[in-house]
Amino acid sequence: MVRSTTYTIGKCAAALVAFFLINGFTTKRVEFMNVPVGTDHDGKLIEISGLLAKPEGDGSFPAIVILHACGGPNKSNTESWPKFLTGIGYATLSTDSLGPRDLRSCARPRPPMFVPKKIPELWRDFYGSLEYLAKQPFVDKNRIGAIGQSLGGITIRSLAYNKLRAPSGAEFAAGIVLYTRCGVPVGDGNTPYPGEPRFPWLAVIGTNEQPAIIKGGQTALAKAKGVRLHLIAGAYHAFDDHGHQRLREDPFGNSMHYSRKATAEAETVVKEYIAEHMGK
Repeated sequence: MVRSTTYTIGKCAAALVAFFLINGFTTKRVEFMNVPVGTDHDGKLIEISGLLAKPEGDGSFPAIVILHACGGPNKSNTESWPKFLTGIGYATLSTDSLGPRDLRSCARPRPPMFVPKKIPELWRDFYGSLEYLAKQPFVDKNRIGAIGQSLGGITIRSLAYNKLRAPSGAEFAAGIVLYTRCGVPVGDGNTPYPGEPRFPWLAVIGTNEQPAIIKGGQTALAKAKGVRLHLIAGAYHAFDDHGHQRLREDPFGNSMHYSRKATAEAETVVKEYIAEHMGK
C-alpha cells in the first residue's frame, strides 16, 4: 500500500515534499544546507541530504535526527530506526554526511572525520538537520532530539559541552549515543565532564566493546551531570547494524556484530528516554 501526502515547506510556497507510505512509515529523500556554528572552522557551507520520515497524520510530532556511524547510511539508520521511531510517534531525519562529500567512509581519505580539524563539518550538518526539521509544519520545533551511532554519537557528545549555537538559536531536547567512546576527550576516561551538558544525553554501550571504551565510559560518566549510561550485556559495536551478521573488526579495532536481542533492548531504553525528555 502506497499513499502520497504533500506539504509546503521552507520559505518558498512552491517547495513541495511528497511522502510515500512504504512498509508502515512515510519517507522522502531531501536536500538542505548545513549551517555555520560560530567557530573558526566554519569554512564553506554545503548542501547535504537526508531521509525524512514521519508518522501518518498532520502532527505536530516530536522529531529525531539520526546521525550515522563512520560507514555512513545503512539499513539500521535509514530504515530500522526510522520505522521504529515513526511507529511510536516521532518524525525522523537520517542525515548523510558522507555522500554529499563524495566519501564512502569517514576514515578515508585521511584524516578521519572525527579528529578535531574535521568534526566541525559534522557540527554544521548536525545543526543544519535541526534547523531543517524545525521548519517542517508537521514537527514540534521545541521537541527535537538526536540519536548518533558511533561517529554520530561522538558528534552529539562533543556538542553537548561546547558553546556552539545554531543560527536560529534552536537546541536539541535530548541526545542518545549508541556504541561510542564516552571519555573526555576521545579515548580518555579519566577527565570528568565539564558541568551540566546543554541537553541531557544517554549512552547505550555493549559490554563486548573495546575495554577502553567500557572503562572510559563508566569512569567519565560516573560523576557526570545530566547523563545516563546503559550497558547491554554481551553486545558488540554496531549491534543494531544488520550488515554485520558475522563478527568482524573495523579499521579502528571495534568488533562489530548484529544482535536482534541487543537492538530490542536498545529500542526499549531509547523509547523510555525520549518519552521522559521529549514527551510521547
